[in-house]
Amino acid sequence: MSSNFLLRPFRWLFSNNISDLIKRPSDENMKLYKLLIFSLDGVLIDKMNSKVLPLAVETFNKLKSIGYRMCIITNECRYSPKRVRKDLVFLGFDLDSSIDIITASSLTLISLTNILKWRHVSNNSSNISSNPDNLSSKYISRKSYNNMLNEASDIKPVVSATHFGIIGNVNLYNYLRNSICKKYRNAHLYYIEDCINPSRKLDYIVVGSVNIDNNLDKIVENSVRWFRENSTVSVILAHSDIMPENRKSVKYINPIPLINKIDELGKSLDKDFKMPSDKIAVGKPYCSEFIDKFIERYDLKKEEKLPALVIGDDYNADMKFAFSANCDKCLVLSGNTQISDIESKKINTDDIEFVVPDVSYLGL
Repeated sequence: MSSNFLLRPFRWLFSNNISDLIKRPSDENMKLYKLLIFSLDGVLIDKMNSKVLPLAVETFNKLKSIGYRMCIITNECRYSPKRVRKDLVFLGFDLDSSIDIITASSLTLISLTNILKWRHVSNNSSNISSNPDNLSSKYISRKSYNNMLNEASDIKPVVSATHFGIIGNVNLYNYLRNSICKKYRNAHLYYIEDCINPSRKLDYIVVGSVNIDNNLDKIVENSVRWFRENSTVSVILAHSDIMPENRKSVKYINPIPLINKIDELGKSLDKDFKMPSDKIAVGKPYCSEFIDKFIERYDLKKEEKLPALVIGDDYNADMKFAFSANCDKCLVLSGNTQISDIESKKINTDDIEFVVPDVSYLGL
């Protein structure tokens, strides 16, 4: 047993049921995986308290030094992958270009980019049928997009513009605007705090996380006005996390609770107020279609199961993502999911291959 075991949280040393609940992967188990997919908050860091979880840096860096290929998928939608990488490097994580960081903000960017691609193709060619589902977060590679353009014989410049409203952290707005508007001149983005009345009707409204101390009431009020004036708009949820009851209060509100606050205020002002029914969610667990990119990027061979292990703390986000991607799962009890959730049967771990108190059980 590693001497580092004594550094682990003492609550696990005195739990009567620990041996019944923990399912730790063996060294032989770990050798089967060609890719380790880490969640971020609750696995590697405690975002609520802005600190690294015990032994997370040591474990992550050790697994990397052994030669495991790894990536991080997080439902963080306030910051870009570049910002998240910079913060993690500062905290001591050994991250280089071989380790991808996929954030909910980057998935939202892909979603908006693909909407623009599909609108371009479908507006200019009667030969290509557009499925409404393809206007969501489904990945369209550059090669596939070029093939669609080549198949279209009557491509002409798109005249109609696409208008996106952004409700969320200003960093999300800046990231999306800087990434999209330079490439797609007919894309227009409006930020909720800067533009109460967009000059045109909005085609999509992106809802991300908002800092609670960042003029939240005013943002909610302005959002009600946006939805009143754009009743048929499609809503893109930058991610779908709902903070569990057992988590302490945080400094930000996630998209679904924010949508609920907007709906509540709207109905208090107008009994006929209704939020749009067309909602598109990106991020975990709704990004399983990106698993094809993992297969290509990491030279994986998809057989009966994908040779990858998802390591996450949230059953509804991480574990469901792993189920849909058809790969093994490791539930870490250092974040959203607590040992009490398993003991009270709120979470069924029968179909989860591994359950560990913290991420150090994978490598130390």
